[in-house]
Amino acid sequence: MKKAFCLLVTVLIYFQSFWGQENELTIGFQFKPIIPTDITNSGTIEFQEDFANIVINPKFGYSWGAVLRKSFTPKFSLETGLSYVRRNFDFQLTDLDSAFTTGSDVGLVNYEIPIQALYYVQLGENFYMNNSLGISLDMYASDVGSVGQEFSQVTFYRTWLQPSLKANVGFEYRTEKSGFFYLGITFHNPFDYIALSVLSYRKQMVINSFQSEINGGYLTADLRFFFPQKK
Repeated sequence: MKKAFCLLVTVLIYFQSFWGQENELTIGFQFKPIIPTDITNSGTIEFQEDFANIVINPKFGYSWGAVLRKSFTPKFSLETGLSYVRRNFDFQLTDLDSAFTTGSDVGLVNYEIPIQALYYVQLGENFYMNNSLGISLDMYASDVGSVGQEFSQVTFYRTWLQPSLKANVGFEYRTEKSGFFYLGITFHNPFDYIALSVLSYRKQMVINSFQSEINGGYLTADLRFFFPQKK
């Protein structure tokens, strides 16, 4: 995964060098809390198999990274960047015969390179509404697992590179000397499930296995700051 991260950094340096030759380059950073949601079947997963009731519950996660924006007209830009993403999940298994409950937490990590078309609607002298749509190239880290006395889980990523649909809407306040301040919402939805979780439970010295796909879609609240534009 270190090689993949180095590749992403190289891509960003290339874009920054290339775009830096033109006007209207905006560079910033962002922090995005991930909000658990049922959108696109990415909410709580609950199912029963044999004697077990299994619940996979998404929890709050986060994303942070750099944003590069190249303006072509006063109303149209292209946006990319590099972000670190951590999705958190809680696994719970209840033995229906004994009412015994066990489980564990897991964090799924990946890196994202978005490529989005961005359209502005000016609402005031320094106030804009932004709308964007595009794709994200999601690169996943190593598989993750946890081991306990009665319960264990291993989550395997479906593939190390996967595209996702990315859409965003937000509001931006621009100042000439202090930069741009942005608040918005992003919808991120992979085109396929991102991982397969295999859960194991030991009952009366017998190991029982269950599995479930993880969709991985999410909704974020976006906080961004852009440095003053290079002219």
